[in-house]
Amino acid sequence: MGRPATDKRARLVAAAVQLFHHKGYARTSIADVAKTARMPAGNVFYFFKAKEDLARAVVDDWCRMLADYLAVHDSQPDYESRIEGFIENACAISGMYVSLGCPLAGLARDLRHEGNALTAEASRVYAVQFEWLIGQFTLGGYSVPEATAHTRLLMAGYHGAILMAHAQGDPTLIADEVAHLKSWLKNLPRPASRSTRRRA
Repeated sequence: MGRPATDKRARLVAAAVQLFHHKGYARTSIADVAKTARMPAGNVFYFFKAKEDLARAVVDDWCRMLADYLAVHDSQPDYESRIEGFIENACAISGMYVSLGCPLAGLARDLRHEGNALTAEASRVYAVQFEWLIGQFTLGGYSVPEATAHTRLLMAGYHGAILMAHAQGDPTLIADEVAHLKSWLKNLPRPASRSTRRRA
């Protein structure tokens, strides 16, 4: 009995996620994806009319994976612990970041270079993290403008350290920035409403 169509589609998307990270979008062919998924090349076109449709499916998959990962932190008792858990994750997978770079950064760059319809897809890559962090800061009592400003600073430091660690082959850049961001988070000026929402 053959595999369900949904399983075959999932295998193709998983193969594309891996290849887009290791080789880049432009250098990954449909034949590469089919080979990695151990399927005939024609199967790809059964599920995806064009490579651009496969790229959208990859972004969808990343959004799902990121949402699932962030949901794990939601079990923490307060917003500070949740954000701190997010920050610390960079150290947990620093080896991959140093070796291959950030998969989100590579995908966003590649899709933006493609232009046209895929430009909008590039902006979705970071949106899940960005919106989750804004939500955490607002739960801590910060206004939306304050939460947005804090999120921008955190994301810039977090992903900037990953970029530099990959460029220089130095994981200590990630460890140092993680320590810096945790200290920054702990010492942020508290909003007046925080006392009533501390454990949100």
